[in-house]
Amino acid sequence: MSVSVIVASAAVIIGGTSAFFSDTETSTGNTFTAGVIDLKVDSQQHYNNAICNTQGVWELETPGAGPTNPQHPVLGSPCGGTWGQNEPGVDITSEKFFSFGDIKPGDEGENTISLHVINNDAYVCATVAGLASNDVSQTEPESTAPLDTDDMVSGELDDTMVWNVWRDTNGDNIQNNGEVTLTSGHPVNGTLALYDSTTGAPLTGGTTGYLGVAWSLPLSTGNEVQTDSLTGDISFNVVQSRNNGLFKCSDGVPVTVHSDDLAVSFNEIGIAPNSWFFYNDTNDTVMTLNQFSGTGGVNDIVAFAGSNGAAKMMLDNGTQSPDYDGSGDLGNPRYNIATYKYKNVKLSDIDSLKYRMYDASASAETPYLNFNVDFDNSDAWQRRLVQVPTGVVANTWTTVDTLAGMWHLSGGNWPVGVNTGAPFAGSTDRTWASIIADYPNAETRSTDSWLGVRVGHPGPIGETNFVDWIEFDGETTDFEN
Repeated sequence: MSVSVIVASAAVIIGGTSAFFSDTETSTGNTFTAGVIDLKVDSQQHYNNAICNTQGVWELETPGAGPTNPQHPVLGSPCGGTWGQNEPGVDITSEKFFSFGDIKPGDEGENTISLHVINNDAYVCATVAGLASNDVSQTEPESTAPLDTDDMVSGELDDTMVWNVWRDTNGDNIQNNGEVTLTSGHPVNGTLALYDSTTGAPLTGGTTGYLGVAWSLPLSTGNEVQTDSLTGDISFNVVQSRNNGLFKCSDGVPVTVHSDDLAVSFNEIGIAPNSWFFYNDTNDTVMTLNQFSGTGGVNDIVAFAGSNGAAKMMLDNGTQSPDYDGSGDLGNPRYNIATYKYKNVKLSDIDSLKYRMYDASASAETPYLNFNVDFDNSDAWQRRLVQVPTGVVANTWTTVDTLAGMWHLSGGNWPVGVNTGAPFAGSTDRTWASIIADYPNAETRSTDSWLGVRVGHPGPIGETNFVDWIEFDGETTDFEN
């Protein structure tokens, strides 16, 4: 009885309580704001004894000095290669550091390149890609001169021009004592560490770093370079240094491509030859985004399955595909994510060729990498090298190392090679090593240097695949939403 009474009494006391001591403290407006790393690049060009001023006109390098006789470049004539960070409307993608149409032995020049990293400390890498040294035409003196011997490309300018790149601490376009040489010699493709964990401290946010890039065509150069051209692309990449102390430029900086970066016509590719695009292999056309959406087709860059973005390709029902092969069958859709940027690259120089993909369909077909091949450096159409992966598990991300797989030719026969005495069927699968051994001078084409990952063998209708990234010889292109 006493226990029951106590419990009942406690219930009455608790139930009858109407107030407690209390207090509330509120922290309002909590915010996380991501920092900014923004690289601005400007340039000042020097050529022989002249400087390109900010008005885009050649003037004497040293004020008050007299011109040479003959004077080249012509003073007062238009020039490029100079632009300032704060010039309105200036975009490095529309500028050229170098654009010369009549260089001769004994010419020399230099660009002082300024790097401004906004707000945060960053590592800085420079990449030269797509170098192509071409014999544009042949004069009689050139045709009797020694030929290119490096097997890299068909012209000789890459073997004769001399470059020197240094960290120009003073920004005065002169390499003073103690200023570090970053690279020198003949021009080559590759990535150069300007500021990374191997060179010391990163470039401090809000400061300016200067880079001297000098070039010359030695006076001893002979007729072998007449009419030749040397072209290429220069890009700069910055990466945050905080929490990234072991970063090295040699690890590679991905090239990021978004939907609005894609070319949607051959005209746009002509303006930006290194662009990526969706390509319809059925009728050899550049595709607009989601071109065949009315018949079930999808081609766009979207976020998917844990990836920040991937090139999605879902094949249409074929009703809008032209009768490409004359068979009367319209149900043959085949899409690619592709580019023309990798031209004149010798196959034996390619150290990596990979892509990451997601096969979201139940069919046995898988996306595959293919590119236009030039076995004998004639730049004639010699079909495509094709590598179709095996053992791919559906509905999971798979990284395909194409150099470890088997390759075949898209049609026709394998040509006669070093180790083969007669042509044989292109459908015969071969290792990458055997192709290199049989065709040691083979390369990607120069004027039609097409490379892509394709969905559709052709079809089947509705086949859906995603490509996260593509790596070519150490350069990774990452498709981001």
